[in-house]
Amino acid sequence: MKRFFVLMLAGLLCSSAASAQGWLDAMKRVATDAIDQATGGKLTEKAIVGTWNYSAPGVKINSSDMLANVGGTVMESTVSEKLKGIYEKVGIVPGACTITFADDNTFSMPVKGRAVTGTYEFDPSTHAITLHVGKLKTAVTGYAYISGGNLQLVFPVDKLVSFVTAVGSKISSLSSLSTLLQKYDDVNLGFEFSK
Repeated sequence: MKRFFVLMLAGLLCSSAASAQGWLDAMKRVATDAIDQATGGKLTEKAIVGTWNYSAPGVKINSSDMLANVGGTVMESTVSEKLKGIYEKVGIVPGACTITFADDNTFSMPVKGRAVTGTYEFDPSTHAITLHVGKLKTAVTGYAYISGGNLQLVFPVDKLVSFVTAVGSKISSLSSLSTLLQKYDDVNLGFEFSK
């Protein structure tokens, strides 16, 4: 129960720092995160089934340090806003993309008039999701999180973070970014969907 209150407090602090997010939405996110943690990820495993519509970039920044996590949540909104502009340039806008997860562990996603289909595996304990794309015979692994009424489908960018951190020590303009990124255990970018 103590963990729930810490999560709720972090959510409230972050919601006041990120003015675009309402109090009710913040409470929903904190509640679903707490329930999902309490059920070992089973909430996400069940709730992922359905058709999801792209709504915004997905950003998940984690750290084992609670204060860094609070800062990471605030940083997520900044990164999301920057990604939004990049996504728009390539045509990834709300209403242009959907993904459907079925309870038989298949998925489909229309891309430029064609259906990309395959199967998926979800590990509730780690939130890892692996998409096996049928025709391409390839697999992509990322993470799926239900937060409030939204689904975040994000993928690790650890190599990018390692590169920025290494280069940041040599290039002064990147030093503040590399210092900031060193606080986080993992950075994941992708997409946020809603039903």
